Amino acid sequence: MYWSRSRGSLWRKGDQSGAWQTLLRVRLDCDSDALAFTVVQHGEPPAFCHKSSLSCWGDPTGLHSLQCTLRQRLRSAPAGSYTKRLFDDSKLLRNKLVEEAQELAEAQEPDHVAAEAADLVYFAMVRMVAAGVGLADMESHLDRRALKLQRRPGNDKAHRNAAAAKILAQGAGGGSAAGGSARGSRRRGRWLPVALALGAGAALGAARHADVLESYVAVATPYLDRLAATLKGRLADLRGLAASVTAVWSAKLLALKR
Repeated sequence: MYWSRSRGSLWRKGDQSGAWQTLLRVRLDCDSDALAFTVVQHGEPPAFCHKSSLSCWGDPTGLHSLQCTLRQRLRSAPAGSYTKRLFDDSKLLRNKLVEEAQELAEAQEPDHVAAEAADLVYFAMVRMVAAGVGLADMESHLDRRALKLQRRPGNDKAHRNAAAAKILAQGAGGGSAAGGSARGSRRRGRWLPVALALGAGAALGAARHADVLESYVAVATPYLDRLAATLKGRLADLRGLAASVTAVWSAKLLALKR
């Protein structure tokens, strides 16, 4: 309920527009002379302002804007929407999450780190929206974790490293079913040897777990075989090109001599 200055009375938000709210909490500011209402906005679109924007300061930006767009795509996406494709293909979404996490870990320059982080957050939020999870749910977990007095060691997990290496290796040889785009395929090809090296280190560090080491070897061997076959094919192509160029110039030299 709000006080409507134009009506001179209380007014229940959304009675006409359909843009109603769920009140989560009310807080006082530091001087106790202002109130902050935290709400979940509903409606289509979910708007508070009479101009159909989420607030009276225009449309949201950043993560909140992305969340709104993803929710809209989940409800109704235009033809050819990549986001819709991710919603419909859980395997592709999983592979892209692993790929982007790897690329963020390998990025060095600040702008590159920011760009890769943006890619990863996009795919992470697609996963969240697909599962009916919002930013507020994630923030709630972060706030609760900040209150913990004891924390887990946070060490890496060898079996997770091996699983990630397996996904990346399958993506390198699987084409469109696992890659998503030509750009993604190129990036996997660029970073996959690094991922394999990192995975090898993790597996060797956990050598006492024979199944992990065997899993890594099983994953790496087919990739290395495909890499060798590809290089062999490229070498044959170069030899054929060299022979063609030699034949053309030999014919031109003979013509000049005549």
